[in-house]
Formats: sequence, structure tokens, C-alpha cells
Amino acid sequence: MPAARMGDSTAHGGTIVSGFPMVLIEGMPAARVTDMHVCPMFDGPKPHVGGPILKGSMGVLIGNMPAARVMDQCTCVGPPDMIIKGATKVLIGDGGAGGGGGSGSGGGGSADAPGQTAEMTEIGESQSETSQSSEQTEDHFLDVQFADSAGNPITDCQYSMTDPNSNESGGILGGGVAGTGVEPGNYEIGLHSIISTVWSQTSAKVGETVTMTAETAGIDDGTKARLEVWIHDPNYSTRMLTCVETQVSGNKIEGDWKIEISDSLIQIVDDKEKIGQYSSPSYYFIAVAKGFSKRSGMLTVTDDVEITLKDKDGNAVPDKKYKLYLPTGEVRQGRLDGSGYAKETDVPAGRVRVAFDVRDESWS
Repeated sequence: MPAARMGDSTAHGGTIVSGFPMVLIEGMPAARVTDMHVCPMFDGPKPHVGGPILKGSMGVLIGNMPAARVMDQCTCVGPPDMIIKGATKVLIGDGGAGGGGGSGSGGGGSADAPGQTAEMTEIGESQSETSQSSEQTEDHFLDVQFADSAGNPITDCQYSMTDPNSNESGGILGGGVAGTGVEPGNYEIGLHSIISTVWSQTSAKVGETVTMTAETAGIDDGTKARLEVWIHDPNYSTRMLTCVETQVSGNKIEGDWKIEISDSLIQIVDDKEKIGQYSSPSYYFIAVAKGFSKRSGMLTVTDDVEITLKDKDGNAVPDKKYKLYLPTGEVRQGRLDGSGYAKETDVPAGRVRVAFDVRDESWS
């Protein structure tokens, strides 16, 4: 039967209003037993209200609860309600050993990773008849496809599978798990990977604190993890700047990094000075846990430079022209104000040089 989702209709004119947000079916959270629906009908002055979904497939578990389908019943104050609409491309059968004539399915798959979609989850049976016998034999098959929230197949992450006899197997996911001649019953499939990595912002200034977040799947809470901050510069070798030790919690790895002029950064800048090429650094981090790793996008770091010019007696020297030589090769020009002060904003992080035009006999 078609799988039910949040937003699908019921026979009383109601709607399923909750679902499992970590499993998306055709873009909507999958509905399960205990998920709620609302009913607009009345018996005289008494409203039906609605209630939880009562029945589902014992062979397909979503978040450890039976998946709801078209024709499954829902609690209602009046007569029981029934789901009448679902995802026609996602078919879910009943659990158990399966029946004849394709009426039952051989088992189920579960997807427990955030932001993932279990699409075309079909576990069923086919029949064949030989010319020598009219007996029918069952060939149970397993076909579970995993996709991200954008509908793209999930690949290059590990999966583990437990069959009805509690035998465990696994491998590298290539978008789905399939097999023929499998035992009928429940199959539990879990994904294990670091799914995504993201900075809290794409640009920051020296002195600010940024948050690094990695989303995980199938990695136990409390597992040791680390977030490595690396400097990427087109003209120089990539080097690690710092490392934040943390752990997995709630399917996430998180840590904060305060951007500052540290000794390690100064050493890297000094090494670049010896090579003498232009520098245009950006930063990324790598999340590491349980043998898995994933790299983030780039973070741009800038700073503000304040310029003050004084004579040998400590008196401000006003209205002088200056040139600021940036590590990228850019040269900025300006003029000091009446108190001998100027400020340049959004300067690329690194070593800068300043030169003044002090051709004035009153200044030495």
C-alpha cells in the first residue's frame, strides 16, 4: 500500500499533522503509528477532534515505529478514521513471512539518519511456476533506496544491516541496499557517516568566535571527535592551525573557534614571508569521528587595521599620505586625519606594511 506522510488526507476529511522528520518520503515526513491526525467532522454538537494513527506495517519500521499506509486506521471520537492518500511511488507491505499472490511483503527497512529519505522501499515476493509442477515458490527480495533531502542518492557512507535472524552485515552504501532470495521478516538498516559540515557564518573578523557543526548518522553519542581548522592558501601548502577536541552528541559534532593572532598563526605567516609569494588565505575545518571525516566549505577571515603616526616626541603627525601593502598584493592609499589617525577595514588576515609620505621639514 502507498506510504502515508504528514499532510496526507483521511476519510473524514482530516489531515495527518505529524510525522518522523528524519525520514522524508517524496519530500514529506513519514507517518507512523502514534503520529497524530486531525478530524473536522461533528456528531451533532460533539467534534471528532482526531487522534493517533492506530495501525501500521510491522514489517517496515521508521524510527522504531510501524510505518503508516493508505487504509490504516486512526483514532477518532466518532467512528474510526482511515488514511486515504499516500505516496504512490513508495509501497509498504505487511510484515511477517508474507502471503501468496504478492499480497504480503517479506520484511522492512528503517532509515534513522537526519535529513535522509527512504524512497521506493519495497520488500516483497514473486512467484514462479515450472512446467513440471503447479506448486508456487516464493522469492523474497529486498530493495531499499536512500536519498538526501534534495532527492539525491546517498553514497560513500557505511551501512549496517541486521536480518530477521539477528545476523549482521554491512558495506559501503551506493544509493541503496538490495538483495534477492532473502529471509522474510524485519530488516534494520542503519547509516554511519558524517553527513555534512558547516560554519556558523561564511566570513568573520579577528576576535570573533565561530561555531563549527558537523551532522552525523549512526555514530553513538559520546564518541570522541575532533574539529581540525586548516589554512588554505593557493600559493602555499595547506597547514593545520588548531584542533578542537569534542564528542558526538545528538547526531552532531560541534565546537567553537575564537579567531585570534596565535603563535601558530604567526609562525605560518613567518614561513610564508620566507617564500615571498602573495598570500590569500581562507579557512576550512575537518570533522573526524570513529574513522569518518568530512571537510567543510571555506571561511574568509578579515581584520581592521588602525594607523597612527607620531614624531619622536610622541606628537601626532597629521594629514600625511600613506600606502598600505596587503599580503594579497593589493595596495591601499589614504591620508591621515588631523590627529594623525586612519583606519582600514576588511583587510585580509596576514602581515601588512605601511609607508608614509613625510616630506615635511618640520617632522623628523
